[in-house]
Amino acid sequence: MWCPSCIIMTNRLQKIVSADPSLDLVQYDFDLDIKMVEKYVPGKILPLVVLEKGGKELIRFSGELSQKDIMKKIGEYK
Repeated sequence: MWCPSCIIMTNRLQKIVSADPSLDLVQYDFDLDIKMVEKYVPGKILPLVVLEKGGKELIRFSGELSQKDIMKKIGEYK
């Protein structure tokens, strides 16, 4: 079961990704995808969002952000 913040952020991220075909959204379940979650060392505040390009981490942020703030962060690296 996903936490409320993860569900909210998933909806916001899906809207952003559907509007921008250059973006891909890959999601990992904290309880089921243990090896992938460990790779990103999420800490205690979920959800964790990591923006990568070419396998290199560009930025990460935790918790709930507005759709506007997410787009601003993504725009800094496009």
